[in-house]
Amino acid sequence: MFKAFQQSIVVDSAGKLAPIQNSPRKPFSDFLIARVKGDEILEYTGSSSNPVEFEAKGEKLDAGTQSSLKSRRLPPEVFWSRYPLDEVTQGVNDSLLGHYPGSTAAMNGLGAMAILIRREKGLLELASMEKPADIFAQIAKAVEYDPSLVDITVAQAPQIARLLYRSNLVNGLNEQLPEVDYPVHREPFRSIYLEGYKRYLENDAKNSVGMQWLAQVGTKTEHSQKLTLMFEDFYRSEAGRQCEVYSIQLDYLRMLTNQGIFLHASDQYAPRALENEKTAALYIQAGYDWRLSPALTSYREAGPYERASQWVQDMIRIFKGEDSNSTEFWGLAGADQCAHGRDILKAIKATDPKGFAKIRERLPQWATLGCLALGVLTIQEVENVPSAGRDNAMAQDLGL
Repeated sequence: MFKAFQQSIVVDSAGKLAPIQNSPRKPFSDFLIARVKGDEILEYTGSSSNPVEFEAKGEKLDAGTQSSLKSRRLPPEVFWSRYPLDEVTQGVNDSLLGHYPGSTAAMNGLGAMAILIRREKGLLELASMEKPADIFAQIAKAVEYDPSLVDITVAQAPQIARLLYRSNLVNGLNEQLPEVDYPVHREPFRSIYLEGYKRYLENDAKNSVGMQWLAQVGTKTEHSQKLTLMFEDFYRSEAGRQCEVYSIQLDYLRMLTNQGIFLHASDQYAPRALENEKTAALYIQAGYDWRLSPALTSYREAGPYERASQWVQDMIRIFKGEDSNSTEFWGLAGADQCAHGRDILKAIKATDPKGFAKIRERLPQWATLGCLALGVLTIQEVENVPSAGRDNAMAQDLGL
């Protein structure tokens, strides 16, 4: 028959099973399963991270007996391959787990055992009780006994995440990223984590999860590099591409956009995304329609291109009134006052060339030359460029 024990097995001085065993306690989540005959321990198995000490209460256990008992340990995969799941399950339930129904198993430190024996039910019960940082350790222990639990856990990931990340979502997600023992880039942790991450994004989250931690540690470690790849793969997936652009951290959004990975950019979020001129260019590149920028609403012109023309002139007004025949005019391109305008114009030109052409048609000559000075336009695209402008363009081409 089979019996389950938590953390340690109590024996007498001869190495026989004691009639009274230790009760489960929350701080101890490791467990042992033994095949026994009467009070004789034939063989047993346990997590590799659990150094088993046989305990003889009130009596001294000599070194030979201790050594004999320890020699009967089998690796989980060997133990599990020898005995059918149903037979072991019955023994575990009869000897220990059956006394802790439902979520009380998790409350008493038997969460990993409950996952192993109760499968999907045990996973969901544990998720309803534990913090994210704790459940991964329990799953890892159960998987060590039975690797087939990986596929079962992945299939249950949406339900697990719904229960696990029911509160303190941001903290739960961020706290798990640095975890090396149970890394979220490895299954089955990956599926659970990404389901939670998707819930976070769907709730209009902003700039708190994922890249914030990765930015702090950089990509110096193999662990952080694998996490970066995990997020990239997520955004390449169908679920990731449906995420709203505005919910993604800026550093990560910039990386995705540069890689040609485009997410969902809905019109309802465009005004919020484009209201800050410091980041508007990135959001335009990522897919938001520049016509929905709140900056355009302050102009009274009739059409979007007329309003946009005034908007452009305001963004690069540093050039207005300056002599385009002077080298000083062309030197203004390095001024901070028009840096954001330059980036926004380049983004509009790259994402909506036809719309940009209509804006340009409505620009006065000084603004057109200003766009040339800023590098938004090339000298081949502008007529009647003064000699100072041609000299400036040539110097730029030569890298001077």
